[in-house]
Amino acid sequence: MNRPSVETALIDYESSLGFTLTDEQRDAVVGAVMAPVCCISGGAGTGKTTILKAILGVYDAIADGIPCYQVALSGRAAQKMAMSTGGAAQTIAKLIANHLGEKKPDLPTHLLLVIDEASMVDLLSMYRLVSMLPMATRILFVGDTSQLPPVGDGLVFHALVDTPIQFFNLSQVKRQSDQSGIHKFATSIRNSELEMPNQTQSTLAESDDCSIEANSNMPRLIGLWKEAGGIGNIVLSPVRKGLLGVENINTQLQQAVGLDRQALYYRDEMRGWIPWITPSGARLLEGDPVLVVANNYEEDADLRNGDLGIITEVFQKADEQSGAVGVMEVNDAAIFITPGILMKLQLGYAVTIHKSQGSQWATCFVMLPTEASRMIDQTLIYTAVTRPTDRLVLFGDEAVVVQAVRRGSIALERRTCLRERILTAENLQ
Repeated sequence: MNRPSVETALIDYESSLGFTLTDEQRDAVVGAVMAPVCCISGGAGTGKTTILKAILGVYDAIADGIPCYQVALSGRAAQKMAMSTGGAAQTIAKLIANHLGEKKPDLPTHLLLVIDEASMVDLLSMYRLVSMLPMATRILFVGDTSQLPPVGDGLVFHALVDTPIQFFNLSQVKRQSDQSGIHKFATSIRNSELEMPNQTQSTLAESDDCSIEANSNMPRLIGLWKEAGGIGNIVLSPVRKGLLGVENINTQLQQAVGLDRQALYYRDEMRGWIPWITPSGARLLEGDPVLVVANNYEEDADLRNGDLGIITEVFQKADEQSGAVGVMEVNDAAIFITPGILMKLQLGYAVTIHKSQGSQWATCFVMLPTEASRMIDQTLIYTAVTRPTDRLVLFGDEAVVVQAVRRGSIALERRTCLRERILTAENLQ
């Protein structure tokens, strides 16, 4: 592999596109293909998916036959990557489970590993992954250092900045125009040069595409949510409990849609056919959006933690063979709701900001509860406001945003030594 052949393959690939790559994007593609380990970081809408598809296209042209494994920490991020690139993708946990251990098939002797939403990957998951990879592995990290860090220990993606490992930062936003209020607001947060949006008007039609609503009561949220189209849009909150927490919002929006809908029942060995109640105390009704909270790897119901669906049918009695109690639509596929799947569902009118990373919606309502201000930092706010493509409405006190941006990223206070180990290893060569 040499640079001229890579550049020629990129020219051929670019000719099949309906647009022209920027110089920044071309440099990232060529650099990623040339380097055995490479990182690409960029804010929402900067073309990371476009870059990734170009990289895979160039690999196909100059290294036809190299196996490519696409992985992400969350199931929803893996599903989104598969839909974007057209190639198979899976969670890191599933890749490890399929190949690590006795009587498990070995990975190919050489391969390309793509890790999406790389900022979320914790040190332990990365250690387990690297320990099973063949020596002839090329690794491509794709993510955003300004988004949420791992829930677990470490800062793997962040630690690769300012090391000998190739690291490309994309800066030109393509998802929205430069005039988009969402883009301007998100960029101001990312650059710590905060510019607050205008107040939400009486209706969304009268409001900017990015606005803040200080009147953060539930009737106001319900009214704007319905105006935006209701189900199909999302409410994001940093917390589960409280007035502006996920659980209360799910309850309130379900009631606003109406409770006179058929509920999912299940057969209990002691009590017979009874309504299903989620751990938060909610019933699941026909027409409700639902959130999958645990992976399900069954062949007929390949679901990922973080998937969102809608209950489309409720059975009057359980299916005799499968025990299914209803049907839900997830990623355009009809899935039977078996007792095992039922245990992995929660209402999905609202989700936590952590669950939203890697996803997009047309309209997002982002809650800013004052009581949660101490846990909200720059990365949390930035992740939330980069989820919508068309409209963003903040709910709460703008002082919460000001404080979060001033605080910066709490994760950067973690004591890690991966960068130092990489630099030390480089000096020893």
